[in-house]
Amino acid sequence: MKFIVNENVFKALRKRKLDEEFDLSSFQLQDTLCPDIFDENNQMHPEVRKNLLQVGMDFYDFCNIEWVDIEDIILTGSLANYNWSQYSDVDLHVVLPYKEITKNSDLAEEFGWTKKTLWNNEHDVYIKKFPIELYLQDSEAALVAGGIYSVLHDKWIKFPEKQDMQLDERLIQRFIGFFESRIRGLYQRFSAGDTNGLLEQIDAIKRAISGLRKKGLNSRGEFSAENIAFKGLRRLGLLDTLDDMKADIYDSNLSYAHEKERPPAPRVAQKPVEPKEDKTIVPGEGRYFIMGRRFTSLRQAEKKLGIPKSTLQYRVKSDSPEFSQYKEIDY
Repeated sequence: MKFIVNENVFKALRKRKLDEEFDLSSFQLQDTLCPDIFDENNQMHPEVRKNLLQVGMDFYDFCNIEWVDIEDIILTGSLANYNWSQYSDVDLHVVLPYKEITKNSDLAEEFGWTKKTLWNNEHDVYIKKFPIELYLQDSEAALVAGGIYSVLHDKWIKFPEKQDMQLDERLIQRFIGFFESRIRGLYQRFSAGDTNGLLEQIDAIKRAISGLRKKGLNSRGEFSAENIAFKGLRRLGLLDTLDDMKADIYDSNLSYAHEKERPPAPRVAQKPVEPKEDKTIVPGEGRYFIMGRRFTSLRQAEKKLGIPKSTLQYRVKSDSPEFSQYKEIDY
């Protein structure tokens, strides 16, 4: 099954009001690099570098490929550029030659993806308010990025340039609206128990989203409408919904006489609910106050509440009254 996506496909779609759920202003360029990461001379703070090196080496040990030498540990993404915001992640890449892991390139790529997924699911490490996301990167693969900082060698590989950025808001809205409507349609079928052919359709839409983002990055870079739309779908929890549905369908198909809870539906607007604190939780424990309960990390909240971490992160950082029951407590 193939998903064909172009602007003509969704010309008739109603324009989506992104400003209610997805803040495009968070992608505007800042005057300086993030002061939590870099000093006034655009060099990484020593204590930040020390932490990132430790996390990078721990991730390398976790991969258990000691016969392959690390070539670099790099910081990239918005925190190595001027488009950082409160929603940014610390994109930390451990760079090494995949061909020395195994001669099978597909297997090496799958290994890297699996290891980074396992690590990120098990750990919840922050630099200030920014969560660290680990990646294993092939040293021979091209990296599309505005800025790249070598944490290992403490120097810029590619210093970011301030660009005259004009976001195509209309096209971003159309892309997100197009995929959102289809993901919600798949979820409605899933909730009704109609899973015939659903796995193939989920895989098709995931390939379409991935291909669209890759096309945007290759043609217009990080600020392309395709890449921003991808970030919007992720921030709204819709990509997590696809993954959750796929896992649930597979598990259900291979389980016998077992009922399993459905993953949470794609988010819809709700009236603000004033949180009621859980009196069984000792006051002051946990930095996150979510739906009346305290949690020490978003990963813990994800496991207890069944809400994807990326969705929780967006709601905690949002200023919308709709998410008043999601708060990060300052100590």
